[in-house]
Amino acid sequence: MPILSNLTLVNAKRVITQTPQEQRRAKLLAAVAEQQNMARALLADETYTATREVWRKDEQGARVRVTRAKRLRPWFWLNTDGKWLLEVRYGARPLELGKGKRAVEVGVRAELPKVLGMIEDAVRAGELDAQIDTAVGARKLKLGKS
Repeated sequence: MPILSNLTLVNAKRVITQTPQEQRRAKLLAAVAEQQNMARALLADETYTATREVWRKDEQGARVRVTRAKRLRPWFWLNTDGKWLLEVRYGARPLELGKGKRAVEVGVRAELPKVLGMIEDAVRAGELDAQIDTAVGARKLKLGKS
């Protein structure tokens, strides 16, 4: 134990500083950032692939960490009248941005990053907190959680 005697030991407990609302905002901000990357890749005629790390078993049966592509669905699409639309999602649920309105009309494809930036600013300002809470509440009801 001579090594530990060289360290300064304290009695401390880690405190979680984020509220559930801040955690939900962070989750939505991460999703908006991925959508921005997808939109930039679309404008540059490139393919965007997000990755994540997962645990798999190798041939010997040992668990190893590997990187694999994430399955992403774009929130934006080209409408039949030639205008681009954007839908903000929390998980698999589209958020209702206005009464009965779930999509934003972007117009031209080049405006996608700008509109996603505005959505990001709205999330940071807390303007979508009520819609996020509604989506979380609907999921809890579906799963039977209280």
